[in-house]
Amino acid sequence: MTDAKNINDFQSKNCIKSFVFSGTLLIGIFFSQISFASDDPCLDKASGGKEILECNAKKIELSNQNLEYLVSKVKKSVSELDIAGRDTKDVSKQLDKIQKAWKQSAGESCDFAGEQKGGGYLWGTIFAQQCLINEIQSRIKFFDEILNSPH
Repeated sequence: MTDAKNINDFQSKNCIKSFVFSGTLLIGIFFSQISFASDDPCLDKASGGKEILECNAKKIELSNQNLEYLVSKVKKSVSELDIAGRDTKDVSKQLDKIQKAWKQSAGESCDFAGEQKGGGYLWGTIFAQQCLINEIQSRIKFFDEILNSPH
């Protein structure tokens, strides 16, 4: 009976070691996907969560600046066109209202996504930031297409 108990103990310990190794391997693969899935030199140099947060914050800031620039170009193009006698001040106000609503919606949606995917404050925030970067990039593309479409 002692041999059977020793075999069971040995198997249990090996099972736990395999489980821990598998979990560690999966976590390593997960983190490597985050760091290598980037075309951003800042993220490529990031060695941990804090650096990723800082890189994402810079990217969000630059993306927002780019977005605001495009929104101002759209406002200018609308004022130059003055299609069908519309009041361009109303169009500009409408665009500001739409952008404000979009920002709120994108922020809340990404906060929610970060909470669901994150598993903790740090990674939840990183997921929320990455979501927001994607949302801003999508919005930039939206306005870029408006600017480059034939009027």
